[in-house]
Amino acid sequence: MKNWCFTYLLLALSFISHAQVTLKLDTNQILIGEQFHIDINIESGNGVKWPEWQSNLDSLLVLVKETDADTSFNGNLPSYHKSLTLTCFDSAYVVIKPILFFDQNNDTIGLSEADMIQVDNPKLVNNEPIEDIINPINVRISFWEIFPYIIIGSIIIIIIAGIIYFVKKKMKQPIAVPQKPTIPANIEALNALQELSKKQFCENNQHKAFFTELTDIWIHYAERNFNIHLIEKTTPEIWNIMKTKHDARCQEIIKDVLQLSDLVKFAKETPLLEDCKSSLEQIKKYIELTTTSTDPIKE
Repeated sequence: MKNWCFTYLLLALSFISHAQVTLKLDTNQILIGEQFHIDINIESGNGVKWPEWQSNLDSLLVLVKETDADTSFNGNLPSYHKSLTLTCFDSAYVVIKPILFFDQNNDTIGLSEADMIQVDNPKLVNNEPIEDIINPINVRISFWEIFPYIIIGSIIIIIIAGIIYFVKKKMKQPIAVPQKPTIPANIEALNALQELSKKQFCENNQHKAFFTELTDIWIHYAERNFNIHLIEKTTPEIWNIMKTKHDARCQEIIKDVLQLSDLVKFAKETPLLEDCKSSLEQIKKYIELTTTSTDPIKE
């Protein structure tokens, strides 16, 4: 009810609008989806501020195209012309509401007259079903349409072939077998002990670092010299392996050095400088015994 009252109010206002605003439809009846045109002519000495059309038109109307404004002169008074192309996709009686126009100074030029357009459904002949105007056309695919797919496919094939090639090449590479050191075990160990002595760990109160490196040197030597595995084993496990193989002198050296090393590393005992030097000399002596003795290992 409110919408009809508003429509009647706009129709009434259109009768009192200024004569210099003219809004004219090219037809008052269309079928759904057909287009119609509205021609607008405005006479104004101060130009025209064209409104935003969609907000001034009924929501059922769709603005398809808007032409640029052109200007002509009626004597000395400019006349502005613009054309709108619209359509509608619902059957209804659609009111073209009056539109208020302003000039460039925001002064009112005038109000257009209201109008109406009838939008009808298309009529079916003998209730026949709706069909395509023409049957679908089979169009041949040209070479240039499939060319991008050929390029993409070729690139993918090259990438896959490259991956397969490098994987197979990698699998064929021989596994590197670690070479046995050419330096004898005793010479390597004695050189390492000499380097350890130069670091002066004990002189700088770095006793844990000293005994850690000292035991590592001994374990590496024992593994090479006796072809056994000691790394990552605990002190009791190492002792159980070595005590049944060595004579009493070698056993005593191992026991003294390993016990003092564990006290320093795990019990945080602070040894004397003489103890550190003594442990280093004991390992040297052990290496000499197990290298030069005629029977360093009990078979």
